[in-house]
Amino acid sequence: MPSTLTGQKTFLQVQAELGSQILGTQGGTSPYFDTTTRPTLAEVKTMINDAYREVCSYRPWWFLYQEFSFSTVAGQTTPYDVDLTAEQVQWMTIPAQQLKLSWMAMSDWRVIYPGGYTNMANMLPTFYIPAPPDATTNGLQFYLGPGPADAVYSVSYGAKLRIADMSANGDTPLIRPEWQDIYILLAKAKIFDWLGDMTRFAETMQRYDRRIQEMWKFDQETEESSWRMRDTISEMAYSPYTDVNRALFVPFGR
Repeated sequence: MPSTLTGQKTFLQVQAELGSQILGTQGGTSPYFDTTTRPTLAEVKTMINDAYREVCSYRPWWFLYQEFSFSTVAGQTTPYDVDLTAEQVQWMTIPAQQLKLSWMAMSDWRVIYPGGYTNMANMLPTFYIPAPPDATTNGLQFYLGPGPADAVYSVSYGAKLRIADMSANGDTPLIRPEWQDIYILLAKAKIFDWLGDMTRFAETMQRYDRRIQEMWKFDQETEESSWRMRDTISEMAYSPYTDVNRALFVPFGR
């Protein structure tokens, strides 16, 4: 789970907020969901996580994008693990060599290298090839081809983050504090729908629809600003290779 930011509500705090707001309006005697009265606490936790995943899946949000790196091992014949929080790798590069790696399907790679993994001396990798997920962690793995036989490189990659359900009381979402009300609104709407309170359901969904559109507009403005800044830095640092640098970095979600 991500670190808690200032103002960010924990999983437990969200449950308490929903209990106070919803059970109070329903004439409940306790502001807390329990294990016997429906919707039960377990059912509410599921609705909170469902709302969280729906918001994160609504658009290719910029806040779900992160960059990582790993170092190659000379002569390695096994795939490389990427960060366990990565759900989908968007690109790979070797920045020191101004090199963008191209994605290749495993089926194509096996045809090009029918003998399996191939190490080549004095060769830079040109492809990254998805391998089956790690059997223990279910994390993503990739081969590099051709495999560097006698050199070590730092490989950078950008990835969409994996959305993990909140379970512990102190868990927090990937959504930033200023937008956390959006998934809470959707969770509230789901509970009103379950209770059959269609008036409050409709009112809550209207607020949710307005807020998520505001979030999407802000997210796109943030993304555009970030990539303009990267272009500027690239031009300053590598002025002879400006076009190459722009080709290296493909904005997430485009």
